[in-house]
Amino acid sequence: PASWETVLSKTASMMLRMGMDPPLRDSDFKLIMHKVQLCVCDSDTMVSQEETRHVADLIPNSTMKILEQTPHPIEQMNLQLLTGTAAKFFE
Repeated sequence: PASWETVLSKTASMMLRMGMDPPLRDSDFKLIMHKVQLCVCDSDTMVSQEETRHVADLIPNSTMKILEQTPHPIEQMNLQLLTGTAAKFFE
């Protein structure tokens, strides 16, 4: 396994490349026919609610959920809120 420094460096490089040339286009999202729920945290600093809404509007069978009082990093999330949201979606 790579050191955390290598993982961090490669992740940063990947994020920059994806920002300059997104691997998924609007036309790609329109082709997703599965039921999808996009979640965004209300305190997210990585992805905006507007960006998430844009993608949700492109996917025919999607819904969008804003996770209240929640930051982006999964290790800081309220896991009960996350698992409850996922369980409700899969009912």
